[in-house]
Amino acid sequence: MALLIWHQLLDNPRPHDQLDYQEGSCLGPAFSNDQVQRFLDDAGAVYERFDDDQQLCQEVASQIADEKVIGWMQGRMEFGPRALGGRSILGDARSTRMQSVMNLKIKFRESFRPFAPSVLEERVDEYFEMRPNEQSPYMLLVADVKPDKRLPLAESDLTTRGLDKLKIHRSRVPAITHVDNSARVQTVDPRRHGRYYRLLKAFEEQTGSPVLINTSFNVRGEPIVCTPEEAWRCFMATNMDVLVIEDFVMHKDRQPGATEHEIDEYLARFELDDIPARDTPMIAIDWNPTHRFLRQFAGLFVLFFAIIGAVRFYKDDPTMAYVLWSIAPVGLVGLAWPTFMRYVYVTWMALFFPLGWTVSMVILSSIYYLVVSPIGLIMRLCGHDPCGRRPDPAATSYWKPRRPAADVQRYFRQF
Repeated sequence: MALLIWHQLLDNPRPHDQLDYQEGSCLGPAFSNDQVQRFLDDAGAVYERFDDDQQLCQEVASQIADEKVIGWMQGRMEFGPRALGGRSILGDARSTRMQSVMNLKIKFRESFRPFAPSVLEERVDEYFEMRPNEQSPYMLLVADVKPDKRLPLAESDLTTRGLDKLKIHRSRVPAITHVDNSARVQTVDPRRHGRYYRLLKAFEEQTGSPVLINTSFNVRGEPIVCTPEEAWRCFMATNMDVLVIEDFVMHKDRQPGATEHEIDEYLARFELDDIPARDTPMIAIDWNPTHRFLRQFAGLFVLFFAIIGAVRFYKDDPTMAYVLWSIAPVGLVGLAWPTFMRYVYVTWMALFFPLGWTVSMVILSSIYYLVVSPIGLIMRLCGHDPCGRRPDPAATSYWKPRRPAADVQRYFRQF
């Protein structure tokens, strides 16, 4: 916000002598070829080393063109919400099946989830409605696919609804084209992206297409891989076809012991143990709390009775204040002796359980069914649709553009 006000609203100059000071967001660690080779040898991996950069890019590009899914780990790890060519899973954006294959067999998520494209910066305006050489190196801009790259839709396609819309091939790069013909674009240039740019150039030379699928190198529930060990583990536990780490290329079908039986075990490593099961009741008593939890409860116990006692003393009720203050030391005992505090905690929860159940189950349910639901039903019957949920068959998009106020002074009066 400070930079917005200083440069854009107050029109102060913003000098720079390079593309940007973010330098590709590559703030994470990198690994040398020697480090990678030592790990691969220890892991018993079967690999091929390419000392010639162009030869490596040509080999990987041909694998992508053959509809292989590539795990790509190069240089320093990206810092931020998405992969930008350092820790990426790559595929052919022209493929009609690649979106579902990568979602179901690699990412282990719903088949309709969209992917983003990486495109050569110098050809971005040929495929997307963007200006010539317009930069989007951090995958932050959304643009429509150019009309001349879209495919004509059949009459039956225009009346398709729901998830069936996802089965329609809308452009020459269907794997990255959303149902509204948009895509979240990453432009790739030689200064920021190095070998990743040369890979796209090699793919362009072989296929004529400057666009690849680029998604983060991880699966559902897992953080993006950082080290060669993590990349190898993800590669071996998924149906990824090829893994590229620096100068080393590995094919899944050449690895000893490569199976598909490790997937469930692999995903279980990244499940969040503290997420309650779906059938967990809204109110439940933990009959065996941990000592850490009991000490926290003891501290809150002391604060609660000390504060309530102070309020009663302020209200000219010293007798009640002294009674409450006399209860507070029970919490001090619990801080030193959590086992004792367990009995206090269970008794406390048992006494207040009916109150909590009444509030959550009876009062809130009554408000929802006796107040909220009738009001919503009456509004629907009267034709009122405040959330804009009524489908419009003639609409090409439900996006509603929001025009900012012309007066920039409003930024100085936000509150």
